[in-house]
Amino acid sequence: MLHLLIFATLFQLLLVQRFAALLILSLTVNQVLAQSPGCHCSIEGKVTSANGSLGQASIRLITPKRQTITNGEGFFSFDRLCPGEYEVLIRYQGYTDQQFRCKLDSGLHLAIRLEETTLLLETVTVQAQREAAGAVHLATSLDKTELDKARGGNLAESLRDITGVNLLQTGPTIAKPIIHGLHSNRVLILNNGIRQEGQQWGSEHAPEIDPFIATKLSVIKGAAAVRYGSDALGGVIIVTPPDLPRAPGLTGELHLVGQSNGRQGTASGSLAGYARGIGWRVQATGKRGGNLHTPQYFLANTGLREVNFSGAVGYHREKFGGEIFYGRFSTEIGILASAHIGNLTDLNFALQSPRPVYPVRFNDEFTYAIQSPRQKIAHHLLKANGHLQMGQMGKLTFQYGLQANSRREFDQRRSSAATDRAALDLQLITHTLDVVLEHRPIGPLQGSVGLSGLFQDNHNVPGTGIRPLVPDYRAGSGGIFVIEKWIKNTFELEVGARYDYRHLTAWRFDRNDQLTRPDFNFHNVSGTVGAYFEWSDQLNFRSNLASAWRAPAPNELFSEGLHHGVAALEFGRADLRPEQAYKWINTIQYTNPKIRFEATLYYNKIDNYIYLNPQLPPELTIRGAFPVFNYDQTNARFWGLDGSLRVNLGPAVYYTAKGAMVRARDVSHQAYLPWIPTDRIENGLTWRVPNRLGWQDAYLSVNSLSVARQRRYEGQSDYAAPPSGYTIYHLDAGLAWPLGKQKLAVHFSIRNLGNLAYRDYLNRFRYFTDETGRNFILRLNYFF
Repeated sequence: MLHLLIFATLFQLLLVQRFAALLILSLTVNQVLAQSPGCHCSIEGKVTSANGSLGQASIRLITPKRQTITNGEGFFSFDRLCPGEYEVLIRYQGYTDQQFRCKLDSGLHLAIRLEETTLLLETVTVQAQREAAGAVHLATSLDKTELDKARGGNLAESLRDITGVNLLQTGPTIAKPIIHGLHSNRVLILNNGIRQEGQQWGSEHAPEIDPFIATKLSVIKGAAAVRYGSDALGGVIIVTPPDLPRAPGLTGELHLVGQSNGRQGTASGSLAGYARGIGWRVQATGKRGGNLHTPQYFLANTGLREVNFSGAVGYHREKFGGEIFYGRFSTEIGILASAHIGNLTDLNFALQSPRPVYPVRFNDEFTYAIQSPRQKIAHHLLKANGHLQMGQMGKLTFQYGLQANSRREFDQRRSSAATDRAALDLQLITHTLDVVLEHRPIGPLQGSVGLSGLFQDNHNVPGTGIRPLVPDYRAGSGGIFVIEKWIKNTFELEVGARYDYRHLTAWRFDRNDQLTRPDFNFHNVSGTVGAYFEWSDQLNFRSNLASAWRAPAPNELFSEGLHHGVAALEFGRADLRPEQAYKWINTIQYTNPKIRFEATLYYNKIDNYIYLNPQLPPELTIRGAFPVFNYDQTNARFWGLDGSLRVNLGPAVYYTAKGAMVRARDVSHQAYLPWIPTDRIENGLTWRVPNRLGWQDAYLSVNSLSVARQRRYEGQSDYAAPPSGYTIYHLDAGLAWPLGKQKLAVHFSIRNLGNLAYRDYLNRFRYFTDETGRNFILRLNYFF
């Protein structure tokens, strides 16, 4: 405790000193600038591309040296400039630089459009690219071009190619992203700018987001609680849809995806236009798949159905604007039949069997039929946002979000009529409100202050006939933050602080069937100090130290019984305390025309870490025999390293490598923690085929993924020992044909090329089955 107190005290003193220094410096800058008569000119503008606004683009004035970055909507500004000639340089990763001179005698507005570069280094297939220089928090992104080559999977599968991101799976159809060993409530997802709020506490509760709405997926791996909220201990995932059109015309896309494994088909289309100052977009996706198969057998009851749609309309002017967005995500997912066992003898047999053991009513064959156990989820999102230029004050943005989440889980019951009745029926309503003021730059100083609020009402729909796993509850939270950035030439310093308060009231029956109403109040402060150094155009370094916290979730406090989706008994603890994390993350990047290298080293100290701990032996209930898991709490330490390398071997061939390792330890009991990602490394070789016969952007790629066995675990602490390591191979190829103003792109992939039978430690159904086998995927993308 003494070292923690010293650490926290030093951290707070550092924050106070930084804020004081920034305040004094900003006052000094104001005074100096005010004493410079005649330097009243300004340059402002917006940076865009064919895909919309470019946030985090680097804008430099060569003489005198001034630097800034664009905000999320592509806007930038320099003020208090003296009359004269200026040289302007605009840079953004993946786009051709623009450099020009301009004469300034008053105010100047620039509309800058960057074109995607045609150099080999930027146009070949890349699994992930870094954001433009200048941000303390490194955001690794998949842009639209990369997403189009991987369409058809869920959100987590779309992110798996980003270094440092793993998947927590429940069978072959449900996956959640893991960032540096943390997942679920510790990873915040922003869907179109709104904090995604569903029943994300469950390991088999995948994010209710259609990846087809996104033109960019970004991952911030550091603790980002100051800007985004108290739960962002592991990181933040940002789902960015395309900007609404702001020029007359009609554009659209059509995506068709077919997969051999599960005989799955996906269709998604969008249409966007602009007229009379109003931009709009509509989008819809449909997906259907049947039973998946491993190299040796089908996986009974692993089909899925999904129908999603969204629409947005907006009106924007230079000084104000607003948008309204509505989206609906709905899916029905079959749960692997072999995970639900009737008695202890059968469960023990299933745990030792080399292949799944199914109840009699399930056939080991292909079908599109979905039976219980299954999930039916619907998620509605309504968003309204706006922005207003406040003159010398800066820019005010505000957004309101309304989310309605319906989760129904169906278990196997004795009669067919009962099987159609949900065993878990949860309705969650969430209201969020965010208001942020970005003040105008004061010399090299720029920043923002913001308020956020959240209210939730969770309700168990009557009629299940089963004691609720999670009780009815209401929760409310509020937060206030301030972030200031000092940007000077090749250096950036960021300091921020945030205060959050959360209240939770639950209505639950105790073991004596007496209604109780426990109340909880949590509050804490988060802070961040970070720096960015650009030693040269080729080499830069980022370092960030941040604190974050998370209040216990209702499932961790109150779970009591069968969790149907994972076929396990889960029990919470009402005495859990909030988690407190301190994460230090460092990233170095090196880029030249032949080599691109990036490495991230991090250390995350989490006190009162809450985790799901296996409790042996299994338990027999009137519903069947199930593994048992308890929510426990301890002090934990996470540290790790992930990195990527790309080497151009010739004018049309390049090699890529990515690796990640996570180490986690229960320091209170000097033991290993369960469900921690294992070491992995990926290697790839890509050949860019020369353009000919009218085609362009053709490529052929072969990749391997090697995953080690998890040897850092406590013996006899789980229902099955971690499986062996494995290496699987993938093949990808594609090309595009310009058709006038339209374009048709074709991408072909083979997953698990060698049809290897293996099991993954991070799949909660590894107790019962192998992973899926070879899968042929064909994607057709048409743009008009």
